[in-house]
Amino acid sequence: STTKEVDAKKVYSCEEGTLNGTKCIVPTTSRVGAKVTYYCTEGTLDGTNCVIVNKGACGYTNWVCSNKSYTTSMSTSSTPTFTRRFLYQIGTTRVYEECNRVYKCEADSVTTKPAKKSYYCTEGTLDGTSCVISGTKEVDAKLTYKCSTGKLSGTKCIISGTREEDAKLTYRCTTGTLNGTKCINTTRVEVDAKKVYSCQVGKLNGTKCEIKDVQTTEKVYTCKYGTLNGTKCIITTTESRNPIYYCKAGYTLADKKCYVMEKTTDLVNATPVYKTKTETVYKWSRSEKLEGWTRTGKTRTIEIPIISRG
Repeated sequence: STTKEVDAKKVYSCEEGTLNGTKCIVPTTSRVGAKVTYYCTEGTLDGTNCVIVNKGACGYTNWVCSNKSYTTSMSTSSTPTFTRRFLYQIGTTRVYEECNRVYKCEADSVTTKPAKKSYYCTEGTLDGTSCVISGTKEVDAKLTYKCSTGKLSGTKCIISGTREEDAKLTYRCTTGTLNGTKCINTTRVEVDAKKVYSCQVGKLNGTKCEIKDVQTTEKVYTCKYGTLNGTKCIITTTESRNPIYYCKAGYTLADKKCYVMEKTTDLVNATPVYKTKTETVYKWSRSEKLEGWTRTGKTRTIEIPIISRG
């Protein structure tokens, strides 16, 4: 019986990833929380809030009218805030109706509301509020040995067989075991095995295996920062800001307090001075009798325009 030992064929395979020589290239994915910026669709950004200034409404007040007397003719032209209208004349005195109004604006008001969040990644691809970073890692391929013929023993292929040779006339064996006229020799021959490449997965191309199908595994979510909640990383932050002080309309802010100016009137007792004053006053009247007055008997005729104001 004869046996010979040859090197077994090395076969590399990957349980995960793509075979590259004796290494497996495995895709990797990591997930980190995305960075946050704040922006306002209205108002001005102040930290994480939008400050919105609402302009106070402006307009004219109601007309305030009174009669005024002049000894000369007055202009009756009008402006948005003033009108003058002639009513009647007594002697050289002309009576006009004058009306005024004021253009006033209410004080501005300030409101705040939370700013909107915008997420971005300095590395990787944005997915919701996380950044997905893709890469690869290299691990050793799984090595197995294979025999085209014979029996695998470690990294060798043991090939068994038999051969015959004539014994010497003395029927003595210098090697082996004498069996009648035959010497049975067991020989061990070691030769290099032929390199034969094959692919357990994919298609053989020279000494490489081309794998077109990519095997995927379920995603494993981890958090570099914060606490994992499903597929999201919850990051709790605490931010402190100085308060912003405001005063309502009509008040002035000074040293974190609101002040308002009020008009006061001080009453001072006056000393009365009594004296006798005598004067003569004439009054025109349509009645022949007027209480407290003495009739002189003088008469006059005048035209009185009738004017109405809507």
